[in-house]
Amino acid sequence: LTVNPTSPALINGQQNILVNPGDSGFIFYDVSTLGFITVGLTAPATTAFTAETFDVDAIVGNTLSLVSYAAIIQTYIAQSGTRTATLAVTLPAITQIYVLVNNTGETGYDVTFQITGSSQPPLTLSTGAVATVLSDGQNLYSLTQSSSGLFYAADGSAAAPSFSFNNDTQTGLYLAGSGILGITANGTEIIDVDGSNLLQPLVTVHATLNAQLISGGTF
Repeated sequence: LTVNPTSPALINGQQNILVNPGDSGFIFYDVSTLGFITVGLTAPATTAFTAETFDVDAIVGNTLSLVSYAAIIQTYIAQSGTRTATLAVTLPAITQIYVLVNNTGETGYDVTFQITGSSQPPLTLSTGAVATVLSDGQNLYSLTQSSSGLFYAADGSAAAPSFSFNNDTQTGLYLAGSGILGITANGTEIIDVDGSNLLQPLVTVHATLNAQLISGGTF
């Protein structure tokens, strides 16, 4: 069921939403925004895992719409190796967790994913990549992503590093920029290791160095 308010009114900030069989919730009119919001719109707790395999070479064109139905586990393969361009997959604007697998074995293109109506840049999976992705109906969030035994984290920031600790989420490692590793403590970048220019690698320390074995201790 597509819920489509009369323009220019929006629902959940979008022009329309899709409601699947078994979903339930309330729709309220927000007089402050002159639009609609949903409350408690969730899928039934008995939702089963579904899986589907797509042969990218058998898909005509460079787009694949899964707006009407999207399996939770999606595997993409290449049977004939005839595709040469990235395949853009459109997912429904619903709350869901997906497991996305690019098993095409082709390096000349990627498979990208984006929620219908979303302005968020597409999530890109190269060959060999496996990602667990959360959809909130508007954006996709990569929870885990791996490729050939490697783990890929979100970029993070100085205040919220990608690799941190249960007792201190503001201390750890993050991607400060392309080719730049940031080391942060208490939400502040202390050191960055810059390899963006391999002819001039650079380590920058944003703090006082305390060298206990050097006379004077600091420099």
